[in-house]
Amino acid sequence: QGLALLYFECMRNVDTKLHSRAAAIYTALLHELYKEELTGERLEDNNVYELVASVTKLCLHYTKRESAQQLWEVLLAEYDVQTRAVAEKTTLRIQPMVLLLGLLSTATIVRKGSRVSEYRPLFQRCQTAFTLARSLVNDEDAAQLVDNEQAMDIMARERVKWLVGLLQQSSVTDMVSTGKVLLDLVVANEPLPTVLSMALTLARLEWAQWNQILLPYLVRLTTDRWTTDRDTLLLFWADLFQNDLFKHSGSISSVVTARGQVLFPAKASNSGNVPANVPRALIEWLTEPIDWEAVVEQRQKIPTGERE
Repeated sequence: QGLALLYFECMRNVDTKLHSRAAAIYTALLHELYKEELTGERLEDNNVYELVASVTKLCLHYTKRESAQQLWEVLLAEYDVQTRAVAEKTTLRIQPMVLLLGLLSTATIVRKGSRVSEYRPLFQRCQTAFTLARSLVNDEDAAQLVDNEQAMDIMARERVKWLVGLLQQSSVTDMVSTGKVLLDLVVANEPLPTVLSMALTLARLEWAQWNQILLPYLVRLTTDRWTTDRDTLLLFWADLFQNDLFKHSGSISSVVTARGQVLFPAKASNSGNVPANVPRALIEWLTEPIDWEAVVEQRQKIPTGERE
């Protein structure tokens, strides 16, 4: 914290503005951060990352939305350089990109998103992270670019964490115009435990658009993947209702009745693998042996980040 305060004092100016050399100092910090090897299972386990994240938060807390753009321009420019290098296979390391994902996620939620001037560019860059991750998994030639499995695991966590922050802080207009495209991509390509964990995290954060936007995705996922992932899906719904995370009052949704009941279609639109009678299917499910330990192990937890 002492070093973070020192760098912050070098970067700040009077009247909630940053110094003219703040961008150069911050860029130098990022380039030093790129040299670090990731240790532990989280970015927060790395001291240098924690230092740069603290400097980022201190600067954003000090500035206003307009004066914070100097910092955002550096972050987004560096992110574009690193993602382009990974996409074009001109680098053998994805760690710089992963570190920037964490910093962007942190910056997004500072002061409840009040330091973000426009969410569309952030949604677009978040989409790049998901698209790039998919290409790394599916492209055999790209496997050589991945410096270690640990970086890929942290990357998965950080990109979803960033998406949670963007959804929580952005407006309905931003969500409809760009956020929904990203949600389509996530639901279609991310592992089911990741999607369900993200949904639970947003429910705990009481995301205002949860019923209207996210719930239809969950209903469709449940019907389409009932046969292959029934136990995991039922555990999700049990968590949701047992912990009183489903809020239906005062919200509008195409899949919620006036009495607060979730509507499931009798049959999936594109497959016949869904039971026509969900209550009957639940009764049948209760009579079958289930390896609950295996089901629980599949669950993931997406961190909410700090709520400032």
